[in-house]
Amino acid sequence: MLIRELQPYYSDPKGRKWPFHNTVLASLWTSLQRSGRFNTSKSLICTHVHEVCFLISDHLSWKIWWPTHLAVHDIEQGFLRAGFPKTLCAADGCHIPTKKPQGVEIPETYFNRKHFYSVNLTAFCNNTARFIHINVGYPGSWHDAHVFRMTEVARLLLENLQSLLPGDLHITGDTAYPLSQFLMTPFRDNGHLTVEQKRYNQRHSSARMVIERAFGLLKTRFRRLKGLHMHNLLSLAVTACCILHNICLETDCELQINALQCLSKQPVSIARI
Repeated sequence: MLIRELQPYYSDPKGRKWPFHNTVLASLWTSLQRSGRFNTSKSLICTHVHEVCFLISDHLSWKIWWPTHLAVHDIEQGFLRAGFPKTLCAADGCHIPTKKPQGVEIPETYFNRKHFYSVNLTAFCNNTARFIHINVGYPGSWHDAHVFRMTEVARLLLENLQSLLPGDLHITGDTAYPLSQFLMTPFRDNGHLTVEQKRYNQRHSSARMVIERAFGLLKTRFRRLKGLHMHNLLSLAVTACCILHNICLETDCELQINALQCLSKQPVSIARI
């Protein structure tokens, strides 16, 4: 599918003469694993990864879309089955590790409270762990609530709540986010919660866990996200992986991923692939 969708936009201005399907396969394998298995230089693989990430982000960005109309009803029913009604999505942030960034004004802002350099990925997902909006690139030391306020979603919600959350729908988030008209957070457990508050927290947790599952799937599929050493293009690479995550959910392409892994257990030439 990737080859079919992206082939019309691919060019090889430097005349490397790699078939496009080789470029896609090498880029996918490099994203899936920490090391490649292709008989070519790391610099060439890196170049192709950048090219494919650009193509995916530019021409398949529509794979991440905010739900409307019938999709809103289906998602609401999905969260209702999880015990939390009137919910459109769950929101959370995670850290994408990287090296100390170069060429930025204050590199230490990327050094997070867990004592490593990272950028923030803030994501919103529906009841099936599909990303419906992402924001990536802000420094790892920034608080989740601050990063949330910088997202396009937060801006639009303040300008016109009904444009994104029709009726009385809302978003779920953890205690890192402030409770608001459109963002439901759990009660802080001070040891004196009522039975009703505990029940609310349990149902809230059941609904919100879908975003944790989405991050888990993302980082399990694309293990390079556990340590990206390409700060200048990191946001682009993460965006491409999020788009691919949605495509995987659509096409159930775990079979293809497993086939690629089996194929690559034996050292083979990229020309043979």
